[in-house]
Amino acid sequence: MIILSWALSLFLLPAFRLMAKKILSKAGVWQRSILILGAGRTGEMILERIKENKNMGYRPIGFLDDDEAKLGKRVGGVKVLGRLSEIESWVKEKKVGDIVIAMPGVSREKLLGEILSIGDLV
Repeated sequence: MIILSWALSLFLLPAFRLMAKKILSKAGVWQRSILILGAGRTGEMILERIKENKNMGYRPIGFLDDDEAKLGKRVGGVKVLGRLSEIESWVKEKKVGDIVIAMPGVSREKLLGEILSIGDLV
């Protein structure tokens, strides 16, 4: 009896959890909106991983990037919404739940300045 309980716990509980995640994700309950800072190669790679792993529960709503050439365009099917300095207004407008920083070349001071401005919103 103990072995049967152990086996059921080992196999059935993770299976039920995965099924529940998939159902909630399809219903839109499990998803959190995510904003990606940086529309370069790093941001594109992060977007690819998010799309590949739908069970993570993230729904990418857009990129923010200071590169003029990328503004208004799409990266991996997701729009570059605006500049990094507009982060506060986009977080409020799109009701962003999480932010991913994909800007390896940007100075720490610049990122901290922008992120501290939205600390209470996310």
